[in-house]
Order: sequence, then C-alpha cells, then structure tokens
Amino acid sequence: DRLQSNVLLLSSTVPLLGALSMLGEWVLRLQYKLSFFHLDIE
Repeated sequence: DRLQSNVLLLSSTVPLLGALSMLGEWVLRLQYKLSFFHLDIE
C-alpha cells in the first residue's frame, strides 16, 4: 500500500530531521563561542 509506505518513510525521516536540526544548532553555538574566543585573544 502506497500510503503505508509513505507513512513509514515519514516516521523514519522525522527523527533524522530532528537529529540534524539539533546537530546544526550545536554547530552554530560552537562557532558562536569560538568567535567570542577569538575576540578575547585579540
């Protein structure tokens, strides 16, 4: 059934997207802290 396979695809994509967004946010925060760190050095 096509609908069921779409639902399965969606349910497996959503956690992945959530993990990606968390990772992206973490990377942004890390860059933010590093830029402050560089300002403190100079």
